[in-house]
Amino acid sequence: MSKEHLYNFITQYLKPKILEGWDTRVKYVPKTLLELFDRFSVMEYFDKDLWEKILEEMKARKCIKKMTTCIHIHHRLLEIQKNKKFYKDLTSDIKFWEEKLTKRDDFNYRYNLAEQRWYTYQELKAKRDDYKYTDQLDTHKAIYVEDTEEDLKNLSEEERRALLEDDETVQREKQFEEIIRERLMMIKKGDLLGGLQDIGEEDEDANVAQDYLEEEGEEEDSELEEETKKAQEAAIKEKLRQEKIIRKKLAKEAKPDDVKPVE
Repeated sequence: MSKEHLYNFITQYLKPKILEGWDTRVKYVPKTLLELFDRFSVMEYFDKDLWEKILEEMKARKCIKKMTTCIHIHHRLLEIQKNKKFYKDLTSDIKFWEEKLTKRDDFNYRYNLAEQRWYTYQELKAKRDDYKYTDQLDTHKAIYVEDTEEDLKNLSEEERRALLEDDETVQREKQFEEIIRERLMMIKKGDLLGGLQDIGEEDEDANVAQDYLEEEGEEEDSELEEETKKAQEAAIKEKLRQEKIIRKKLAKEAKPDDVKPVE
């Protein structure tokens, strides 16, 4: 596929989808944001609508602060500027990332900004007498914690929801719901709890539902809230009740008519 066809495909099909889901799937998800930045720069796809958003959001996201990531962004912007295929001058963006890097305590000692490379072991060894405690990687954890607390205060409601999407508890609940869905499908196919049609009491239905929850959710029970467990148990009870009704109806339809004796 030629670059022209590739650009047309992205503009016609992908660009509308990216812009449509920008606020929920890209803006507050640094990984996706950086992937778009990388892929589009490699392909030299410089659509103004997309790149304006990418450049601004990368600068706005405080969580993009790892030194190797900032160096990568800075280096990539220099390459784009050098190729002169971008629709505008990137001097201000390059300066922003340079300032972000040089303000780090552990940057100047370890990285040569002028030559765009890490200092070698021999170079670090030669200037070891100039070493300070703040030159080591990932120092000042107390400062990072303070920054995190400040970031929490400034989080918008949309940013909080985006962060919760990756929360471990949310993921466990989604997996638990999927397990319940698969088990109910197995019940309908007759592969599981085959003797369910013989259960006739409501209390027995409740016991089956409770045992069913405990079987697949022993590890999750300690984490789930009481209301969530009750709602799940009630849903399973209802499914089991409906299944029992269907089984009885099918059994009744399959029963042959009474044959009168021959006189």
